Amino acid sequence: MATSDAFARGRFRRALNLSKLGAELAVRQAQRLVARDPAAAHRAVAETLAKELGAMKGLPMKIGQILSYMEGVLPEEYRATYQEVLGTLRVRAAPVDSAACLQILTDELGARPEQAFERFDPEPIASASIGQVYRARFEGREVCVKVQYPGIKEAVDSDLANLDGIMGLVHAVMPGIDTAAMVEDFKARLHEESDYLQEASYQRRFAEIYRADPDLLIPEVIDARSTQRVLTTVFLDGAPIERFLPGAPQAARDRAGQALFRMAFGTLLEQGLFHADPHPGNLLFECGPERRLGVLDFGCVQPVEPQAQADLADLICAALEGRDLMGPTEKALGISEVDDTTRRVVVDITRQVLAPILAPQPYRFTREAARALAKEVTDAKLKLAGKVITRRARLGLEREGVMFVVRNLFGLASIWGTLETQGDFRAITEQLLAGAPDAPAS
Repeated sequence: MATSDAFARGRFRRALNLSKLGAELAVRQAQRLVARDPAAAHRAVAETLAKELGAMKGLPMKIGQILSYMEGVLPEEYRATYQEVLGTLRVRAAPVDSAACLQILTDELGARPEQAFERFDPEPIASASIGQVYRARFEGREVCVKVQYPGIKEAVDSDLANLDGIMGLVHAVMPGIDTAAMVEDFKARLHEESDYLQEASYQRRFAEIYRADPDLLIPEVIDARSTQRVLTTVFLDGAPIERFLPGAPQAARDRAGQALFRMAFGTLLEQGLFHADPHPGNLLFECGPERRLGVLDFGCVQPVEPQAQADLADLICAALEGRDLMGPTEKALGISEVDDTTRRVVVDITRQVLAPILAPQPYRFTREAARALAKEVTDAKLKLAGKVITRRARLGLEREGVMFVVRNLFGLASIWGTLETQGDFRAITEQLLAGAPDAPAS
């Protein structure tokens, strides 16, 4: 696999790269408008995005990964092309030259890779937005070693400073995406993903929760070879979604999708934790002899405080019982000081998000349903006549973390739609609610 040159780190250089990308995309877009072969022109736009966002790493690459699977944001006629090309950012992004990464590994562990591990393959097996992944062997076990890119924290700082420009670029190419919500999420979360000690802590918690689960597998953290900038975990031998889907029987799709549903809502309702980076590159299918769903990358986990956790459980119970949702929605989302129109729109969106557990069961997720949900939510926002309901300052939200969870459910719906998962999700949810803790004493 070819390697990319060291990526720019400073704000000015990264802004300059964005400007160059914007200019190149403008040319591509102009060519697309007059092209005799629109499909080829759209592919050229997608390839330009994939190449440049992948080379920049950091926030630009993460945005490209999100665009590669999120339903309802890509030009519909050429959605498959964009998802195919941008999907390379999840599985085949060009790695950074290993020498600098391996120097970081040496500095962090106090020994060269071949000394710190029984075997270390210097060829990276994956290149992510924050770090690069290598395969090795430690104490007789196959492991993955994730090493941060040199200078990635500086690059993240620069991306956050250039955030408006980055979002403007995304909106120019894909106007259907809610860039305002993405701005809020990235400001709150991107630095956390650079802290591998925190990621290791969350991963240990998830691994313990699902240690005996028959359908889910969370790789164990190897503490002896993990630091602030190096994270070593047990290697999972599974199939990425691109390899799993073509021959997967419906039963395997259902099992994987239901397992992901149980994890998403189970840890939220029972543990007050939410795995908030649900892109397909963080999933491995049919891992090990039990053929379980492997879940990777716990750098972005949203904790939910106990009262908010209880209020979310009450909202879901109210929906299942057919009760009025106005009060439970206001309480769960922390809505205050807004007019009745806004309240009604938010309640309507809540019902749409909960549709998979309210509809007749068994319910089947589809890509079409995920796209329809995205469109319905966008249309609902337009009813507010310019009020941006995802922005805390405009809506009066007191629980921005809860809204972060809600927004990530759209990404999960895209994954479930891709799997075309079917199941009795109402029954699964009722089981999870039975294990949810009681509301804390006031």
